[in-house]
Amino acid sequence: MLLRNLTQLRELHLDWLNISSHLPHALLNLSSLTSLSLDYCHLRGKFSENIFHFPNLRKLDLGGNWELTGKLPYFNVTSSLQFLDLSSISFSGQLPKSIGNLKALNILCLFNCNLSGSIPASLWNLTQITNLDFKINSFDCQIPSSISNLAKLNGLYLSKNNWNGQIPDSLGNMSQLTHLALSSNNLNGQIPDSLGNMSQLTYLSLSYNSLNGTIPSSLFAPPSLVGIGLSNNKLQGPIPGLVYELQNLTYLLLSSNNLSGVVDLDKLLKLKNLIYLDLSYNGLSLSINNIVNSTLPNLEYISLASCNLSEFPNFLREQARFRSLDL
Repeated sequence: MLLRNLTQLRELHLDWLNISSHLPHALLNLSSLTSLSLDYCHLRGKFSENIFHFPNLRKLDLGGNWELTGKLPYFNVTSSLQFLDLSSISFSGQLPKSIGNLKALNILCLFNCNLSGSIPASLWNLTQITNLDFKINSFDCQIPSSISNLAKLNGLYLSKNNWNGQIPDSLGNMSQLTHLALSSNNLNGQIPDSLGNMSQLTYLSLSYNSLNGTIPSSLFAPPSLVGIGLSNNKLQGPIPGLVYELQNLTYLLLSSNNLSGVVDLDKLLKLKNLIYLDLSYNGLSLSINNIVNSTLPNLEYISLASCNLSEFPNFLREQARFRSLDL
């Protein structure tokens, strides 16, 4: 009853409130809302498409309501939406072509949203987007070169879908990108050299695909890199020497490829921020100088299985924060 009377209400944030019911019908009377956030409220039943069409709505956040069902509506050209988060709800169907009408959209999070099919070309014209999260859906298409139209993008999360084909060279033109996650898809071909042009990149995840060829040296060029995941692909050849220059690196995950050559463990010991190191199940050999007295003070996980070790690395004896060791 209270909500029904608040017809001039502008913002309603009830995040983490255990509503445990269908969406209150009284919400449909609040067409003056500019911001509606019902994150993790245990809502269930079908979500009304009418709310998407509130004329002044700029933010809609329904994330984490596992039992909330529905589908994406036709989006009007007049929509004011800037923030749309439908993550981890039980919507279904495809992304409508009308998504391209959301010209003001900055944040689009459809993580774990049961969406399928292809991505309409109109999406890549939403040039104001800074964060795009499509993880854990069933999108089945290629990543188009026109994705580089999203020049303001900081985070691009496309992991755990059915993306296929090659990684487009045009991704390297996205100079503002800090997080790129393409893992657990069906991507193939070589890693484009152009990815090294993303000077702001901090996290790169390409693991669990079918990428082949060598690792381009340019991939380790961005000085801001903190995490790199290339595990479970078909990569071959040596690890580029530039990896030893990445002083901010905390995650280096290269396991289960066909990499070869010698890794200078003493040089890796200069990367004092490393937390997780996995070089296992390749054709690598480790060069160890056990006279060197050095440690990795933050190291918690290390896997050197199948790395042709002939002696126990002395630095491992002094690691105080170990959680996992695999030799």
